[in-house]
Amino acid sequence: MKKLSIFILGLVFITACKEDIIYSSEIKIIDESWSYGQKLNYVWDIQDTSLQYDILLTLKHGDDLKYHNLYTKIISVYPDSTKFENILSLELFLPNGRPLGECSGSRCTTPILLQEKVSFNKIGKYKIEIQQNSRDSVIQNISAIALEISKSELTN
Repeated sequence: MKKLSIFILGLVFITACKEDIIYSSEIKIIDESWSYGQKLNYVWDIQDTSLQYDILLTLKHGDDLKYHNLYTKIISVYPDSTKFENILSLELFLPNGRPLGECSGSRCTTPILLQEKVSFNKIGKYKIEIQQNSRDSVIQNISAIALEISKSELTN
């Protein structure tokens, strides 16, 4: 149930007002084969530290992906070059195999809310680097990964 709630929350953010989006970038995965060493880099600029933001990751993938979840290493870099590294499991399917995202034919789009109402305390450039961190050196059927930063609806 928790996974379904996260998915629904992700859909709400997708349909949020486009003017609240401060950054959006999609990186296509060549040949739909995400190799272990392939780093996906997203860089954006923050000018207003008084607001809170939501960070949404959207994966485009096949409905026949080998795993129900995808382990990733996420490295966050702040304007002062401080780095934080986390291993994160991205849930793409329910235990019964049903996709958490919206599918059309054999292609699925799965939004995942990474952080909600996060504050950026420093003005400047922020970076998120995403690497696949699974047992296999190559993950097949991942066509693109997008990152979107938007102003939180509930910003004080």
